[in-house]
Amino acid sequence: MIIDPGKLSEEAIYKLLVGCVMPRPIAWISTQSNKGKFNLAPFSFFNVASRFPPTLAISISYPTDETKGKKDTLKNIEETRELVVNVVSEELVNNMNISASEFPEDVNEFIAAELDFEESEKVSPPRVSKAKISMECICKEIKSIGVDTLVLAEVINFNISNQVIQNGKVQIEDANVVGRMAGPVYCTTKDIFTMNIPDPTSYMK
Repeated sequence: MIIDPGKLSEEAIYKLLVGCVMPRPIAWISTQSNKGKFNLAPFSFFNVASRFPPTLAISISYPTDETKGKKDTLKNIEETRELVVNVVSEELVNNMNISASEFPEDVNEFIAAELDFEESEKVSPPRVSKAKISMECICKEIKSIGVDTLVLAEVINFNISNQVIQNGKVQIEDANVVGRMAGPVYCTTKDIFTMNIPDPTSYMK
């Protein structure tokens, strides 16, 4: 089937994209406003943008309630240029799902999702206390791309639980990360396998 996105609605294109690009990692972002209010929300348009300096790319959409203009996460990043990207593990998936709701600006998602938080080392926003991996970041660039906003954030500090790191490497099985599929469907990293990149000369004739 050949599908021309130029002939589709924005909603139809979105459904195709999230069905084609999966699984997607989840950036569970904690931010803080200039007034000190905390915010916590997950974003699945997320990946690594550069290995050095370590930079993450997060795409933030507009709110369902268009009268809000921008999501609180983006507002806070624009104000403070700081954020923490927490990694979602399976045991925290229900808390993450609660924080995905578009609460009013004055609601603290840490409280709503029954999550404890801890102070970060180098930035003002707190990190999710039970997250096995958190990355403290400073925003390097904000760029509008179509109807969405791309945030490029440099990691300036890693917070990684001793139970998931060994010899400088994150242990995949212990991290037990959750990914986003299409719609309300998620996946885990329990069913994994290993493949080494072959020597290309063995395939050259």
